[in-house]
Amino acid sequence: MGSRHDGPVSEELAEETSSSGKSISDLLIDIRSLVGETVSATTEEMSAGMEEVAASIADVSDISHRTSNEAELMATGTAEQLVSAEKIQISAKELRDMSQQLQNDLSKFVLCNDV
Repeated sequence: MGSRHDGPVSEELAEETSSSGKSISDLLIDIRSLVGETVSATTEEMSAGMEEVAASIADVSDISHRTSNEAELMATGTAEQLVSAEKIQISAKELRDMSQQLQNDLSKFVLCNDV
């Protein structure tokens, strides 16, 4: 009695198990595919982000180099202006000394109307 009944039930259970196994297998394939796509998309996004960061760093580096070069030019210009200012100061002192000497020399002359 039990063996007659076990045949169709066992066959039915085997079919359900097989069907469930296929469903599980299909779900696992779908999950792997989704995970693969997500990882791929995330990797592409990260790669694009890294490229943007690298480009920004290159821009900052270029700006830094230009700023450094301009600062160097300004320092050179400032040094040249300092040298020029020192020369002007020396020339002004020489002119002042010459003016005093000229006044001293002129003070030795007596004009006829002053006598």
